[in-house]
Amino acid sequence: MTLLWLCSCGEEAMPPWLLTEEPRLLGARVEVVEPGPLSDGLLPIPADRVRSQALPGDTVEVSAWAYLGREGDTAEAEPAWFMCPRTGGCVAPIGRSSGPCGESVPERVACRLPDGERVRVVVPPLDVDLPFEDQVFIRLAFVGHADASMTTQECIETISDPSALDWGPCIVGYRGITLGPAPRFVGHALDLGFELPEGLATFVGEDVVPPYNPEAVPIELRPYYGVAGGDPTRAVIAAPGQVAVLEPGQVYTSRQLFDPKDIQTVVEFSGEYVAIEDSVPARTLSSATPGVVALSEAQGWEIWTPNEPSEFSVNLVLSDRAGGAAWGAYRFEVREP
Repeated sequence: MTLLWLCSCGEEAMPPWLLTEEPRLLGARVEVVEPGPLSDGLLPIPADRVRSQALPGDTVEVSAWAYLGREGDTAEAEPAWFMCPRTGGCVAPIGRSSGPCGESVPERVACRLPDGERVRVVVPPLDVDLPFEDQVFIRLAFVGHADASMTTQECIETISDPSALDWGPCIVGYRGITLGPAPRFVGHALDLGFELPEGLATFVGEDVVPPYNPEAVPIELRPYYGVAGGDPTRAVIAAPGQVAVLEPGQVYTSRQLFDPKDIQTVVEFSGEYVAIEDSVPARTLSSATPGVVALSEAQGWEIWTPNEPSEFSVNLVLSDRAGGAAWGAYRFEVREP
């Protein structure tokens, strides 16, 4: 990972969605896989969804999706995971890791979690001797390598060196575990004796549907053919992990990149209060093929297919305000139907 200074030097900037040889972390996701006692009696979520916020005592699984600067799986990066200190930065403390993580969030230096593409973490209990506001979010760090020129351990040492200007093939990313749902979490803190601002207790005892992760779903792509909104009679359905056939020399458009059930009403901390907000999944597109054009969320997205037969893929990452995330790779073959 090279650190770059950007300037207006007369060269056309690459679009942010275009993947180059620069490795990057595309997304990370938290799933509650083993609810703890504090999760008893929560309202149900859709059967095909998984909670994204956790309570103390819950076991969560954290996964990541890394782009290696080439075709390859995240497992090839040999990821190392760390739990960041409760306060302060997390890059330098990774190199001064205190060893394996225990039953609490570290105070000054990071602790190391098990390695792997997926890692399981038991959410630590609240500490009544620490400020409540410092315990509503747990930060994790991901470190990996994109090729054989450096190992993950060498990347850990490199990113921890403040004099290093070039991180080479190292991939670094962060993911937070948001504790909630807020009413149950605040109620638990009050039961433990925390003195909280009056505004935080507003929703204690109210039943809310726990936030859950969105999911990548099949997407309808319509060719323009001069028809506003695209021609529905020539629509193509693209599903994650499958190959959809597109016609050469056409412009396809799609406005719906997520399942409407993933628009959630979430309850979140806002300073000394708890706020209720609607959360629409944000969409981030990426591709290593310059023929893909990503537009604003209001316009949806477009794919401009080349005139010659070809194959390419588009990556979609969904994320929401409650900490939910999902992703999928949509593969396309361009040829005459």
